[in-house]
Amino acid sequence: MNVAIIIGTLRGGGAERIAGLLSKYLCTIYNVYIFVKEDSEAVYDYGGTKIALSGSGKSKVQILKELKEKYRIDCAISFMDHSNLLNIKSKGREKVIFSVRTTLSQRIYAKRMEDDLKWLNCNADHIVAVSEGCRYDLIRNYGVLPDLVTAIYNFLDKEMILKKAEQDADEAVLAFKDKSKLVLHVGRLEKVKNQDRLLVQFSRLAEQEDVRLLIVGSGPQELPLCKKINELGLTGKVRILSYRNNPFCYYKYADVFVLTSKAEGLPNVLLEAMMLNTPVVSVDCMSGPRELIAEETDYARKINGYEICNNGILVEDADTDDTGETDYLCQAVRKILTNEEIKDKITDNAFRFIERYSNENILSKWIAVIENTVSKDFSDKNRMLPSLRDKNEVIVYGAGKIGTEIMLRLLEERRDWNFICFAVTNKSTCQSPVRDIPIFELMELYEHRDRAAVVIAVGSRHEDEVLKNIQQHGFQYVWGNM
Repeated sequence: MNVAIIIGTLRGGGAERIAGLLSKYLCTIYNVYIFVKEDSEAVYDYGGTKIALSGSGKSKVQILKELKEKYRIDCAISFMDHSNLLNIKSKGREKVIFSVRTTLSQRIYAKRMEDDLKWLNCNADHIVAVSEGCRYDLIRNYGVLPDLVTAIYNFLDKEMILKKAEQDADEAVLAFKDKSKLVLHVGRLEKVKNQDRLLVQFSRLAEQEDVRLLIVGSGPQELPLCKKINELGLTGKVRILSYRNNPFCYYKYADVFVLTSKAEGLPNVLLEAMMLNTPVVSVDCMSGPRELIAEETDYARKINGYEICNNGILVEDADTDDTGETDYLCQAVRKILTNEEIKDKITDNAFRFIERYSNENILSKWIAVIENTVSKDFSDKNRMLPSLRDKNEVIVYGAGKIGTEIMLRLLEERRDWNFICFAVTNKSTCQSPVRDIPIFELMELYEHRDRAAVVIAVGSRHEDEVLKNIQQHGFQYVWGNM
């Protein structure tokens, strides 16, 4: 099988790292091609053949479509919204799988972008959500059918993390820490990561404890954060280091790792901290932290204040913590810094959780999704015309774009049909779109039930509903292959 992975680059960012790891693991099983929008140097390991979407006078969509055809791609997996859009717009014979890596409803989008996301996610052949919370969000807020979305956690490159963690940190950082307790935060400096709350709560903590805060990351919020550090009088107690390829060497000097995001998918930084024996405190945002720290997926249950869980501490996502009216985050971090028993217990539990965290299991889930998504087309749907060879009567269920294309194909293949028509759920809203072929509802076609075959010709999100209707009325059916 020929599998494509579509991503912007292979440098910087969690999605890029996971895309590289996925390609590395899949290339032992499939022919893997990585299509990148920018032909920059790859920082992350990858497997397969890397190809840039470059070409003069052509759009990225056209270039990608031609590459899919050239390499006879059977399954195209894309990461991030823009790559997902390229993937679906260039769709040909291959199956399209999206990787959704954040809780989309928690991000701020313009109304048009929200509508585009709903269209986008409902037109993929399958979606891999990075957590159960993301899966729940897609089903509830974006109309994705439950059978069409699977939750698969991120790969964790344990060997690489341990190797890089052994390297020495900057001497300046060690001097900055000195004999104080160190609070660590790693993440892109942008509003969704909500480092403003981290600074406000740290200022409360610094009034009570001898602490320092190290923030490792780059992004558009760097200048506003530096301004806030000055306003809060934290200049000597907070340091921001620009993002680097090895943040892991700082974990071993940290007494606690803190995450304050407004929205996540499945935060890699929590997994990394847990693996490196750094106790974690996280805001209970949608989604991911709860699944890693409390090992539960009941997002209807609310955290009040903060809650000590198996693998760390979850903190209520309270706007009042942003303003300093409450200090839930400060209390949770202080609990770690001052209570060795709690610190040791959650650190030990977190390490055992990481020991059970298996890349092999994650890979097997990816393979199952790829095989099941592709085989649906290769097995059932490719048998459409052969299965109609002995039929003289055909009913095409669906009078939209897919149904029209299938009807034209059937009429080109054979001209000796005794009876052929469209079927729809409600014909009052339809007009015959092709060569005046009549449209009926299934209950009007009972006289053809024993002789005709119904060809299912609707989009994937309507297939379950249509199939159920056909079976209830007792018709034979085959899958349309378009």
